[in-house]
Amino acid sequence: MPLSSPRAASFPARSRRGALLIATALLACPHAAPALAEDAQEVPPLDVNAARAAESAAAARPLTGKAEEGYRQTRVNMGPLGDRKVLDLPFTVHTIPEALIVNQDVQTFSELTKYIPSLQQQGHPGLEFGPPVIRGLVADDTSANTRVDGMNVRGDTQLPISLYQSFEVLTGPSGALYGFSYPAGTLNGVLKRPTAAPQLNATLGYVSAGQAEFGIDFGGPVPETNGVLGYRLNLLHSAGPAYVDGSALKRDALGLGVDVNLTPDTKIELNANRYRYEQDGLPAGFAYKGGAVALPAALDPTKQGYGQRWSALIAQTDITDAKIIHHFNQDWSVEAGVLRQQADRWFNNRLTNTLNGDGTYKATYSSSASLSTVVSNLLNVNGVVYTGPLKHELVFGTNGFRLDAYSLASSATNTLGAKIPLYDPQVYSTFTPNWAGAKYLASTITQQSLVQNDTVHFNDQWSLMLGLSESWLDTASYGAAAPHTRQSEYVENAALSPVTALMFKPREDVSTYVSYSSSVQSNTAPSTGVANPNAALEPLRSWQVEGGAKAELRNVDLTSAIFYVERPYSATDADGYYKNLGNQDDLGAEFTARGKVTDDLTLVGGVTWLDTKLTDMKGGNALNNGHQVVGIPRWQGNVLAEYAIPELRGLTGVLNLHYTGKRAADAENYSWAAGYFTTDLGARYETHVGAQTLTFRFMVENLFDEKYWASINGDMSGVNGATNTAYLGAPRTYKASMSVNF
Repeated sequence: MPLSSPRAASFPARSRRGALLIATALLACPHAAPALAEDAQEVPPLDVNAARAAESAAAARPLTGKAEEGYRQTRVNMGPLGDRKVLDLPFTVHTIPEALIVNQDVQTFSELTKYIPSLQQQGHPGLEFGPPVIRGLVADDTSANTRVDGMNVRGDTQLPISLYQSFEVLTGPSGALYGFSYPAGTLNGVLKRPTAAPQLNATLGYVSAGQAEFGIDFGGPVPETNGVLGYRLNLLHSAGPAYVDGSALKRDALGLGVDVNLTPDTKIELNANRYRYEQDGLPAGFAYKGGAVALPAALDPTKQGYGQRWSALIAQTDITDAKIIHHFNQDWSVEAGVLRQQADRWFNNRLTNTLNGDGTYKATYSSSASLSTVVSNLLNVNGVVYTGPLKHELVFGTNGFRLDAYSLASSATNTLGAKIPLYDPQVYSTFTPNWAGAKYLASTITQQSLVQNDTVHFNDQWSLMLGLSESWLDTASYGAAAPHTRQSEYVENAALSPVTALMFKPREDVSTYVSYSSSVQSNTAPSTGVANPNAALEPLRSWQVEGGAKAELRNVDLTSAIFYVERPYSATDADGYYKNLGNQDDLGAEFTARGKVTDDLTLVGGVTWLDTKLTDMKGGNALNNGHQVVGIPRWQGNVLAEYAIPELRGLTGVLNLHYTGKRAADAENYSWAAGYFTTDLGARYETHVGAQTLTFRFMVENLFDEKYWASINGDMSGVNGATNTAYLGAPRTYKASMSVNF
């Protein structure tokens, strides 16, 4: 074929240069020409258009969060909205995929939070027992803001990280999608699903101080079912000493997921899992009165005496759920599901260290227990219709839950020491066993919402989201004394939560948006310490405006947003009654980046700036007007860097840098917790032995042994002198593991 032919002219420049070299060789070696010509006739012509189409198709495939993809995840299942591209959502959505969890050896939720700069963990009876904090707003510790596979679970109960393939964080008020909820946003855990091919992964791990870990993850299609049945089984056992002499930590998880593929368009997902978490002897929380006692500099968490070996926090959570998903065609689908959770918690001789303000503290302990059962549901119909040139992505759905909360009727408090030197804590080997009362039904919450949403696409660039939920709420509380009669009830009918968002895409891989959203949250008084315990109060309405931009570039995802949130606050007034006393206003901005900066360097990082203030304060709270909210840093950032060393194939260096700025330690802004900076340094090495892949991981967390307060839990708009509680962060920790993929 002459080099001037149209097909030759369509070759890329490199191919044309190759053809010229071949022609030159033929002229120089005429005897070889017939053979080469004969061989050339057997080579099929290169279809450049097909090659380019294949490359474009590969680029269009959704990224699923793998390490080689830079931990990028381009699609999420956003509750009633269904499966959508992150780029097409007028919200900030953060994801933490399974590969990042595994490679960084994330074991608990408090460890998970550092990879999202707008996420924190608030400790309650212990660091691992509190609800998430998103954009400076505390999420509901019952069930409104935390979900598993889109269905409600209790928000202050431990989740077994090893059973999940990803975590998704939707920031800001999400009432238009989920009905009654706190304005913090929604945390959704996605359980691992059966794989298309058989797989088996076994992991042996070690944490400094002698804590051993064993995990196994295997599954695939069930043989001889022709792909109808698939399974995924996960087991975890971790036990041993923690970082304080005499302390211990134990985690056990068992999870089974089963898929039943009834037809190519209909699938049933079944899940059952149990997680048990036990800790003994770790530092207790440090309680102190705001405006009177200053929070000291962070203490040494490894010292014996801040916790006692006979003081235990135990939690066991059982979850079962079922979901059916059916696709009518490429445009319409329906999903329906139900979930049941039973969350048991026992605080055996729970220790509290109360600061006296004179360099000493008082140590007390008491026992308590709680039991919560949550039954939640969802039903969503998603579809696409066209009205003239307009495309409508429609959602019609309902979701809700019932929570029954049980508490102990009574519990006595014992004192260990009233004036223990703060820097010379005491170890007590004897104590009086403390367990009193029986469980009773303390409160119930029942809520259900109808959801409607229409995303109107005017063209490839402009779209408008209009959403509305209509919610029903019934909260009731019961007395601690027999016969535990109903003390109060509040019923709210047809509460509306809207969202409106305008989106503009200047190009295919960039989107911008402005949005307004509002949420209504239930409002119940605490069970103790107030004159109206468990009282069901009028719900509170919050709202947010947000503007943002996102970009999915060739190798990196970028997000940025600026937002303003206003939420009403209820707290205990000077008269002892829990009531609405003012607002929390949050003005903030955040930026994140994730992906492959070069072929060898991966970055996952971000920074959040927050100005959180108490406003319109009333009653005994008026003196706190304009103060910073307890426990919320103005600046928080994290950068995870992984570098694949070219000279040593399979070896990757890991560096994680985390910064949390100073935080108000009480609503009076009388004292502050200093900011802190931690460094994690490690490596992983991947090699092959036959058909097996071996991965070795080593990490030193908090390399420079920084002392810091990890969480400050306060009555954020409390009366002058309200009690706050601070929890210490973990010291330098060594982690090592070996995984085998079969």
